Formats: sequence, structure tokens, C-alpha cells
Amino acid sequence: SYAAIVAVGDQPAGSSLEVYTTRGGMPGVDLANVVWRRTGDTRYRGWEPPQTITGFDYAAYTTTAGDFIDPCVLRLSDDSLLIVFERTSTGQILGRRRAASASTWTVETIYTHPGGPYVSGARPCLVELPSGRILLFHCVEDATTSTVQIGMRYSDDRGDTWTLGQRVCLRSDISTATATVRRLRAAYLAGQIVLMVDLRDTATTYYRRLTQYASADLGSTFDLVDQWSGADADNQGAFPDVAATSDTIVLTYVRYDGTRSRPRCRRLGSAYAKFSAQTETKIQDDTNPMSWASYSAGDYTQGDMAICADDVGRVYAFGRDVSVAGLDDIAVRYTDDDGASWSGTGSSSHQTTKAMLWRGEDASTSPVNLSATWQRGRAVIAHTHTSTGTTADASVGVMFAGGWSSVQLPALTSTISHDTMVAWETTWLPYDMPEATGTAWTLATAGPPVIALGATGLSITGVLGQSAGWSAAPTTSLE
Repeated sequence: SYAAIVAVGDQPAGSSLEVYTTRGGMPGVDLANVVWRRTGDTRYRGWEPPQTITGFDYAAYTTTAGDFIDPCVLRLSDDSLLIVFERTSTGQILGRRRAASASTWTVETIYTHPGGPYVSGARPCLVELPSGRILLFHCVEDATTSTVQIGMRYSDDRGDTWTLGQRVCLRSDISTATATVRRLRAAYLAGQIVLMVDLRDTATTYYRRLTQYASADLGSTFDLVDQWSGADADNQGAFPDVAATSDTIVLTYVRYDGTRSRPRCRRLGSAYAKFSAQTETKIQDDTNPMSWASYSAGDYTQGDMAICADDVGRVYAFGRDVSVAGLDDIAVRYTDDDGASWSGTGSSSHQTTKAMLWRGEDASTSPVNLSATWQRGRAVIAHTHTSTGTTADASVGVMFAGGWSSVQLPALTSTISHDTMVAWETTWLPYDMPEATGTAWTLATAGPPVIALGATGLSITGVLGQSAGWSAAPTTSLE
């Protein structure tokens, strides 16, 4: 047998990579491990699953409550990142773009809603075609007819400029007499585009009715393929997301089953395959105490689901634990078989015993409104957040998860894998002061210096002899 090594991204001319096998093995339980480095570097790099925070940045910073909502992130074919989101005060869809090797974001205004600020929301989402053309789908409201349509704009220069592609993509309007669109998500596979709509309809017993559209003309028009009735618990769900592998569209969503809101998956062979006719698989076991959304009286009041496919077709799902004991921690699940089966990553003292990407230990401070993509061996998660001590909750943050690092967290066994790697027991990002997020962090100062949060994160300003530091103890030991 032999192993194939595949590299993605850019390599400088004249440079080379050195790959070293740290542990021999075979596929399955007895796994092999490898590390790499650029020729001339001192340290090798090992890989961590997307269960540890390895970076953070603000793509768009604001201190106006509710001003930025619904971010959607996409890795483009040149490895740059593009994020779109709605600015509620102006009814605009704004964009932020960052080249793979850059550290700053370019600012773009992509679309201005002709009716001014939205009533229900733009709900923007992105798809890149094999040609490199980027499609932006968004809602277009008509207050006169009480309807909403889906519009499309496109860019052929990686998001620098945008052109109107279609004002009306759906063959029939969506009535807003009793319904609103809560989310759009799309994916491309084999010349077709699937568009999933999270429709909230108060005229049905269960409000959230997943609706499936499909396009065979690269997003110019969409046909209605399937829609849940909302009549019973088996025909409702919320927070859909889609990702395409080599031959499958993986659809995930959250559905209340009478006990708790659990993540579910269905696999589509094409954009026109009815999702309701496909076998539903469980992303987590029914014995798992985590709840991915809050449910009450036919509706979901909060929750999250974001998925992305890596370069070899593995799909990762990210969601918040909103159960009483969950403290909005973010779980990571993955599948190696296009969604037929799922597993959790790593290990921790969380109630699920699995690793948590975000573990702030404070239900009032956490990332929300998640959107995920894959870039250069790591997951990239765009989001807004909640906090109690700041006014920057609507800012669009970017969390980087996992990837190649010269310093790795340890594994519980000699076999390093998704299942054995540990993750941080306590995490923090500059949403609020550490000491204001629950009881995990303790602040110790001398002087003290001036401590502040802003667009660049946490800053400490002082003179010689002044200092500030925080410490945290994990909830429980893993021993």
C-alpha cells in the first residue's frame, strides 16, 4: 500500500516541503501521523482539527446595536475570504474581502434595497461557480404586495465589482402575509444550485418550514422542489445549511423531536432531489444532552447550524449548546461519508464529553449567527456575538479554528486523531472583558494600567511597573 500527499494553496518558487512520519500506521484504528515544514525552517508543523481557536479578527466593527446581521462567509478559489452581511439601518448588503496572505479587509457596498431598510431581512448567501463567478442571493421585499422574492447579483473579479444578475429568481413570490424568510443557504453541484430557505410561517402548527429550490441555469431562475408542511414535528425544522462534496449535497438543520432540538442531516444526489424523500440521519445521538436550539410553542427562539466541507470532502458541523447546562458552548461534529454517519471531535469535561470549539462558561457571552467555510487546512467561522458589558455585539467577527501549527495541543492516546485530541477547557475572545464573562477568569493588576476593548481587540496601556493579567482554572480535570 502507499499514501498520497495532497497540498493546496501557493508555494513560493524555489522552496520545498519536508514531510516526516512521526508514527507509522494504517487507515482505521492504527493511524499514521505526519508533520511538515518548509526547507530551512526549524520547527515542523502538525495539524489540529477545527476544535481549537487559533485566530480571531474583526471583519467589520460597530458599536451600533443590531446594525450588522446575518454574516455569510465563503472561501474563494484563490483562497481569499469573502464575507457578506446586512446593514439594518440602511437596508444595504455590505462585503468584506481579504486575500489569503493579507491581514486587512477591503470594504464594499454590494447592494442597496430599493425599499430602504428591510422589514424581515436581506438574508444574504454566497456561492462560487467553477468559472470563478461569485453569486450573491438575497431577499427583495415588496411592501405593496406583501411578498418577498430572491434576487441575484454576481461578480467576475472576486468581489471587487458586482452586477445585477436577476431581480426575480423564484417563479412565484413568497407571501409575507403570515411568513418571513429567516435564512438562505446555497450550494453548487454538477451544474445545479440548491437554495434552502428557512421559512417561518405562523399559519402552520409548527412555524419553521424548510423550503427547497433548485436551479439548472446557474442561479438565474429557481424551481420549487420541496417544502415541509409544518403540520407535525416530523415536517418542520430550522437553521438549514448546505455543503457540496464531490458528488453529494449535504443538508443539515435543527429539528425539535419532542425532547430537545437536535441536529439532523439528509444527503441529496442533486439539487432537484427532494430533501423530504431522503433518509434523515442523526448528527448526534439521542443520548447526547446537547440542544442545538431553543424551542417553544411551535417556534425556535435561538440556535445555530453552520457546516463546511474541507479540501478532501470531510464535512464539519458547528452548533451552539443552548441547553441549561450548555452555556452556549460550540460543538464540532464531522462526517467522512457525506453525512451518512457523524462523530464528535476530541475530549473535554463538557456535558457531552466531546471537545468544544467555544467554551466561554458564560451564557451571556458567546458567538452567534454562525457561518463557516474552509481555508488552508482550517475552518473559518464568521459570526456576531452576545455580551453584557460592551456595545459591539453586532460586529462581524472571524474565528479561525484548527489548522497547521508548530505547537499542538496533546492527544489522550499515542494515536493522534479527531477523536483523541484535547481542546481548551476555557476560551475567551474580545467580546467582553475576561472577568465579565462568568466566573472563570480572574484579573490581577499592578498600577493598574488602562484596559480597553475596541476594533483591534483588547489593549493594555500603561507605564513601567504597571501590569494586568488573567488566569482561569478548567471546570474539571480530564484525568
